[in-house]
Amino acid sequence: MRLVYLDTMNWVRLVEPTERWTTARLATLRERLAAAETRGTFGLTIGASCFDELARLHRGNRVLFGLVIHNAKSLVRNRVLRSLSDLSTLEVLGRGRLVGREPFLGSQERRSLWALMRNQREVGDGAGVVAERVAAFSAEEAARRDQAVRELGDDRVHGLRRWWTDSASHIDEWTATHLAAAWSNHLPPDRSEWPPPSDLRALRGFFAYKLGRIMMNVGEGRRVDAGDYFDAEHFACAAYCDYLVTDDTSFRATATAIGRAAPALCSLEDLEELLS
Repeated sequence: MRLVYLDTMNWVRLVEPTERWTTARLATLRERLAAAETRGTFGLTIGASCFDELARLHRGNRVLFGLVIHNAKSLVRNRVLRSLSDLSTLEVLGRGRLVGREPFLGSQERRSLWALMRNQREVGDGAGVVAERVAAFSAEEAARRDQAVRELGDDRVHGLRRWWTDSASHIDEWTATHLAAAWSNHLPPDRSEWPPPSDLRALRGFFAYKLGRIMMNVGEGRRVDAGDYFDAEHFACAAYCDYLVTDDTSFRATATAIGRAAPALCSLEDLEELLS
């Protein structure tokens, strides 16, 4: 079965008709997804970052929030990905990429999560915590952008593009630096025994996206956006899937610039075609 990761906006799109995505078209797409699940060809997944982002939606439209959660629960079955923090922890302590059911929540954890999503008060309180994390992430990204601008000087556009030609090495270096700072007490003294960054699919993906956004913010003059936080987590967690579905142009541009081989990047229309 090929696993499909939808970003949050596409989870919303599945239940919110528009002129382009009519009620009938969405119903057909959901039916095809269910049929693909039955055949064992495609299966949807959802990650903790989606729930965090949906918590913000809960504040503005509780009815739509409820529809999204109900639809997601019916479609993803037992494929709820662990949080980025949990995935990274398991990767580091297990010395490499996760296999089988390891990236996904167990049955009791899933039941607790879906129960939490039905608790209006808990979801509302969680939205405030998420907002704080988003603000901290955006401030850090803005600081890194400003630092890069100062260091590169007047030739920052060409300088950053030249720097990005060796992006894989920079991503590996940043990931390794994080390992040394955050995990050295849990890893062998001999660093040659540490897992290579390439084996830490979610953790490396997170730093890859952060570096990609810095390149876009400085080299392409793009602004730091609050959605960058969630996009970084989507990009990281989707490393354990075959397809990452997003129609966000900024997200797609950053993911394309990073050039990760898998998962394949596609739109909701691309997914519709794959299922036809």
